[in-house]
Amino acid sequence: MMMIMLNRLYKFYRTIVPFFAMIVMFVSCQSGSQMRETILPEPSRQHEGTWAGKDCDGRQIKLVINADGTANLFIGKTNVKKSLDAVTCLYIISYKDEPVSLNLNFMTQYFDVTEIKMKVDFLGSTMMRVWTNFNETEPTEQDKMFVLKRKR
Repeated sequence: MMMIMLNRLYKFYRTIVPFFAMIVMFVSCQSGSQMRETILPEPSRQHEGTWAGKDCDGRQIKLVINADGTANLFIGKTNVKKSLDAVTCLYIISYKDEPVSLNLNFMTQYFDVTEIKMKVDFLGSTMMRVWTNFNETEPTEQDKMFVLKRKR
């Protein structure tokens, strides 16, 4: 009788233990993928496109942000990249900051870099609020603010 009970108990454990092991592995794999999504979210693409508006001084502002990591900024009729004699303008955007941090880096052929720092708050998919001093100082929400609208 004791042997029959031990045999049934053994069969029960032999069936249940792998089942629970599979559940534990499945749950740990799921929580790991959720952790990766939390740490490394998919980069948003809502910043890409052509944005236009007027700054606080009434100057036309046009900001072109491309999918390849390049950008261009126009203040009035002035192309900032050309006025700085820059070969390229690369942008760095950080969605982990609140508001979002957007830095434009204009690089000359001699690798001199001029940086323009901005803070951006997206007001839906077609408008963004921008704080900037159009220089390398970190803007705050107390600095001049203007709104740009997506053109395409």
